[in-house]
Amino acid sequence: MILAISTHSTQSALLDCRQPSFQVQAGTQLHTGKLPFHSAIAPGQSLAKGGQSMQDYMGEMLFLDVGFGTPAQTMHCYVDTLFSITAVFDAASCTDEICKNHKGFNTTASSTFTKTTTPIGDPKENNFYVEDNITLAGIGFKDTFGLLTNMGGGAKQGALLFDGVFTLNRKSFDSKVKTPVVSMLDQLDEKLISIWVQKGQPNGTASITFGAKDATNCQGDWDFVNTTSVDNWVVKASAVKFGDAMKAESDHTVAVSTFTSYLLGPAAEVANITLALGAYSFKVGEMSIPAVNCSQRGSAPTLEFTINGKVYRIPPEHYIVDLPQKASLNGADVCMLSLGPANEVTNPLFNPTGADWSLSLPLLRSYCTAFEYNDQLRVGFATPNSALAYTCLSTIMLLAASVLALVRLH
Repeated sequence: MILAISTHSTQSALLDCRQPSFQVQAGTQLHTGKLPFHSAIAPGQSLAKGGQSMQDYMGEMLFLDVGFGTPAQTMHCYVDTLFSITAVFDAASCTDEICKNHKGFNTTASSTFTKTTTPIGDPKENNFYVEDNITLAGIGFKDTFGLLTNMGGGAKQGALLFDGVFTLNRKSFDSKVKTPVVSMLDQLDEKLISIWVQKGQPNGTASITFGAKDATNCQGDWDFVNTTSVDNWVVKASAVKFGDAMKAESDHTVAVSTFTSYLLGPAAEVANITLALGAYSFKVGEMSIPAVNCSQRGSAPTLEFTINGKVYRIPPEHYIVDLPQKASLNGADVCMLSLGPANEVTNPLFNPTGADWSLSLPLLRSYCTAFEYNDQLRVGFATPNSALAYTCLSTIMLLAASVLALVRLH
């Protein structure tokens, strides 16, 4: 079985990402809003293809509509490749502020729901694993996922976008359970998921293909490299280079993820890059962001990583991104520099793998990316038709804080 899902994103006002408007492709019909899921699911049953969608929100994060329960309840889930948990909020018991503005899973409305006594982290937090049917990309199966009643003080903002998290990782952060992606992979032609993201400011499209390499949006041959472990999507780079300002010819670990538009690297290497770019702090609303003049997109160097003997280049248009609302300083247009140190306050918030670099969406904008799930995990890269470069600033810290709250359970 090979399944492809198309994604779309649209612009929102500065610092207001609470109510995204998006378009999704369902078969040949174009809809506005979320798509309904099938009302009846049998574990292992192959359902109609193209009846659900994934959203690329503002070039900042990927969302996938996943059905939980019978009949399926649609949850807008953040697509995770770092934190290794699939979880949704409990509609009846979640009392956190986040649950007041987001959809929760109604356990009593599902005829196939099974409660377990297996806690997620501290039993006092009252978060538990449950079992129920899951529908994803036309595949139905019964599996284990987390049901959250509180975030333990982690994230109280009602402006967070997601109803849950769906991990693409094979191994859970919790040894007591496996991730649902294991059951999904058993039904695919190839144990592989590929992602393509198209350039577009502020609007763009993207696609995720389950069970095959994307042959429509990706050109030429794919280059695959083994990960450094069986647990996560971290590969080894033999060199990192940024023009004449920084060249590190030593082994670096590099995390490949879907998490945010930020590039994160060693503090000393990042400092050399920001100094060469003349970066400065710029206040947007209540946030201070690293910024540069937008004109540098035409002259700044590419950030280069040598992986398995091949140089992968992230061009400046993918790490120097427009603000959602135009701003200027001393007559020059201001852009955000999507770059920060991985070993300071942002780690492990954005980089729980502990890798030297976390490349996230800037890499996915530059290359088609595939995650292969055989005995040895591999990451594959191919040349895309185009890539996406846009960000929603208000979601960066909020999303990270909430996902971190999920994994603090352990």
